[in-house]
Amino acid sequence: AKDIAVTAWSFATAGRVDPPLFDIVAERALGVLPEFSTQGLANLAWAFASVARGEPELFMPLGAEVAKRLSTLNSQELANTAWAFTVSDVRCNALFGSGSGFVQVCEGHVWNDKQLCQLHQWSLWRDEVAGQHLVHPGLPPRGARALTGALAARADASAGEVVWDWPQLSPALRERAERAFLSAGLCPSRMQKSVQHALESLGLRVAEEVRIPQGYSIDLAVEWGGVLVGVEVDGPSHFIGNAKPTGSTVLKRRQLSAFGWQVVSVPYFDWERVRTGFDDRFEQRQAECAYLAALLDEATGLRTHASGDGWVAIDCRSLLDEDRGADLPSYVDDGEADPADPCHAPPDAGVSHAEPPAGATHAPPPDVHPAL
Repeated sequence: AKDIAVTAWSFATAGRVDPPLFDIVAERALGVLPEFSTQGLANLAWAFASVARGEPELFMPLGAEVAKRLSTLNSQELANTAWAFTVSDVRCNALFGSGSGFVQVCEGHVWNDKQLCQLHQWSLWRDEVAGQHLVHPGLPPRGARALTGALAARADASAGEVVWDWPQLSPALRERAERAFLSAGLCPSRMQKSVQHALESLGLRVAEEVRIPQGYSIDLAVEWGGVLVGVEVDGPSHFIGNAKPTGSTVLKRRQLSAFGWQVVSVPYFDWERVRTGFDDRFEQRQAECAYLAALLDEATGLRTHASGDGWVAIDCRSLLDEDRGADLPSYVDDGEADPADPCHAPPDAGVSHAEPPAGATHAPPPDVHPAL
């Protein structure tokens, strides 16, 4: 069991996504879950969630095993486990339901700010799913993959419904968690500024680092065809493997969508591709604006006047502003993580990284480079 946890943790920490390997790890883990330590269970959950592999076939029995030992988990193990289930959107009543004692256990712990950030995201998730009635069979796509959770859920046999009814954290703990989440610093990058200037060339008023009531900061916000759209500028640390979003990135996008935001992502690799190969800055700006207009049209289901018959109307005055951001980093996360996302951070500083298993090191496997 220890070797299984160390393997999953090592590959996730290195930002390495190897689907066949994670399939084998999940299969082996399912057979020996009772043999895992509490740290091993938490690290296993964290590792799979970090690489956006939160399959309910693993997480439901894992959650049931953790539930048996809730009182023995330390703060980091509790926070990592709660965060992992939040990312994976696997709704395990055995772990979080009324009879589990999860919130009561949380009240008895001392938390650092990183762990409080994770608890805040769990609280947002709890609010999202609480009271939802999922009809069985034929559940809606969202949350349907966690149908195995019906085994532990409170069911109304006559109506065939599953009701997610989880206790809240105490108001005092929720307030502390929210305050920690709101305290995250903001640090725009050159890439974010260049996307902002291109949006302004489309004639849009752009709001930077929009802090929403739930605590998240949205990189840029614009109104497109009467629709408010959040634009997330995603540098290298938001991705793992072959341009696959990390668990933290998936969670943020999903929660923003749940809060009513229409969100589009501008990945660094797409932005670099769009900007490459131009000697003329005006032509480069045209390409940038065409890309963003198409992205916004697709996200909103609109076809605006800005993206007409093969041309894009742009205002090039913002080209004069680009040199003002020369002292900013190319990406928010060149070797680091986005400080605006408290649960996406490097191993030594981030709240979403699990505690190294005994005997493990931070060194990635051979020929593996840590996520940028």
